[in-house]
Amino acid sequence: MRRRFAGSFVFALVFIAGFPVPGPSAQAPAPVVVAVDVVAVDRNGRTVDDLGLQDFAVSIDGQPRRVLSVRQVSRGPGSASNAASRQANGGRAGTFAAEPSRTVLVVVDETMLRRGDERVVIQAASAFLDRLGLDDHVAVVRLPATTRTRVELTTDRPAAREALRALTGQPLQAGVAADDKAGPPEGASRATTVDPNRVAAVDPDRVANPPDREQQIVAAPELAPPAMADGDLERARASLTGLGNLLKGLDSIPGRKVVALFTAGLPPVSVSLGAQVDALSAAAAGARAVVHTFGLRFAHADDPVMPDFSAIESLTKKTGGTFAVLEKDAGRAVEPVIAQLSACYVLQVEAGATATGSRPYALRAETTRKGVTLRSAAWVVARDDPEDALVPAARPETQPEAQPSPPADTRAASREADLEMILSRMTDYVRGYQRAFSGLVAEETYEQQIPGQSVRLRSDFLLVKLQTADYWQSFRDVFEVDGKPVRDRNERLKRLFLDNPGTEALAQVRRIQDESARHNIGPVERNFNVPLFPLTFLLPDTRGRFHFTVAKKGNSDGLETWRVEYQEQVHPTMIRNPRMDTDIPASGWFMVDPVTGAILETGLNAETSVNAYFEVRYRRDAELGLWVPARMSEMYTSRVRQDLVMGAQATYSNFRRFQVKTEETITIPK
Repeated sequence: MRRRFAGSFVFALVFIAGFPVPGPSAQAPAPVVVAVDVVAVDRNGRTVDDLGLQDFAVSIDGQPRRVLSVRQVSRGPGSASNAASRQANGGRAGTFAAEPSRTVLVVVDETMLRRGDERVVIQAASAFLDRLGLDDHVAVVRLPATTRTRVELTTDRPAAREALRALTGQPLQAGVAADDKAGPPEGASRATTVDPNRVAAVDPDRVANPPDREQQIVAAPELAPPAMADGDLERARASLTGLGNLLKGLDSIPGRKVVALFTAGLPPVSVSLGAQVDALSAAAAGARAVVHTFGLRFAHADDPVMPDFSAIESLTKKTGGTFAVLEKDAGRAVEPVIAQLSACYVLQVEAGATATGSRPYALRAETTRKGVTLRSAAWVVARDDPEDALVPAARPETQPEAQPSPPADTRAASREADLEMILSRMTDYVRGYQRAFSGLVAEETYEQQIPGQSVRLRSDFLLVKLQTADYWQSFRDVFEVDGKPVRDRNERLKRLFLDNPGTEALAQVRRIQDESARHNIGPVERNFNVPLFPLTFLLPDTRGRFHFTVAKKGNSDGLETWRVEYQEQVHPTMIRNPRMDTDIPASGWFMVDPVTGAILETGLNAETSVNAYFEVRYRRDAELGLWVPARMSEMYTSRVRQDLVMGAQATYSNFRRFQVKTEETITIPK
């Protein structure tokens, strides 16, 4: 019913200080090619997507190296459609690719997190999770970690939020070295022996080996500890060590990784952590991971130990990430980072030497374009990662001219690009939403009124997948009418879902629709009065039936939104009058989060013998990590006299997981 597990790994807590710190590499006769990930931003921090081969300059181990090719990778929701559109329109990048599902780790360092400040971190980390796509693989990790800590990558957002709620800040006195009599944090060690445990990492969705054949890597050895090893130093080393071993555990999973680190800084220490920072940034390069850090600056007058961000900021920069301070509105700090996760360039560069295993090379990437800054790691490691999913090259007759003239209306061209981007994200969102919502059931209270009559229904509302086709269908299971229970409920469910499993798909869809409309009243026959129906307009098989436009941009409760309007243009239409066998074209709008493609509101108009208006508003459920239906309204008016023929309102609550037992029963929890 849901896609929960996407991969897991276990890492042993040993000091990362022993990771080989890169130095000058020896020249070898046979040059090799390495892949370099870079993000280009302008002066306002916006990503730049029109760079080509001549715009890059790269040096490795201090020597200029030739850039052989440039690939632009669209990432996250809508990336496949966005990459295909860029390929079709031409661009300065040689090829275009997509990364629809990103690997993201939310890492919270509890070392200097003060008790009472957890809510700021939870708010910011939750906002970060809210801005990810439903197909992104996510894990939440707390530092310092205990040995053999298990980390699970999952598309299940409730699991990630449950981990966030377990955050625990330290008492103010915990950071005072003089009072540190309890020893280092759990999982840290003053010993210099190497942990014999090996780090296991696997993501069954992204590697060829099946899940039961886990890849094994050896934990990095450690160097002897510095001469000074007081409590503050132990806490700093425990934080960095846990992060380093986390990165080492990731290096066997193919592809890019994003590490969102939330920290209150490190204790001030009297010894330099520069070597350990270099080792950590090299470990990040080996894992192909970028660290983006969100710093919590607190000021407790009675706490003599003030946090230090210098080592963390240095590490962030050397991995190609960004550092942001969490202010009063912690959620705002995540927006610039989320924007930079939507695209990157991959440069194929001559390394000038033969790569030896995980040998890190010093890297410097720059651009010749004025006003543009490149963000890349300080090191590069040759990896055997499979290439990103390339989009097909455009046919020769559709290739643009070498020097295309600018469009007559640049604003119109920009609007078309915005529309294509937002539609692709909306489509990806709906496909992921179907999978996520299919494991849920909600309680619906549905009131219908016509002149002289009303009915109040209580139902379970769920999304079911047909046995005979790859198709999802909304279902209203009425269990109470005007306070009286529906007697034949269990038998109806059995007939609908368990009997005749070979039933043709369209017939089963119609049976479910008719059952959902069983208790409708009034002169208007309808079976589309379920809140998720308008979302079907955005699916790949139906989206081409509609003409879409971006009407306006706005703001809803602090969240930027776009209003996307639609008009059905293909016949026969999706809504029809069965008695008269006539089409009823649908028109309306979606209120959308442009970053994730999430649908916040929908509106639908359908004109037949009556004017029908249908509106659904969604709310974010923090527990589920989804936008769920909150309220549905219907209004039907006469086309002649404009008087109200029928009205209806539905509200949704008590969202929970359900389970289908195909042997003989269907169990829906209360």
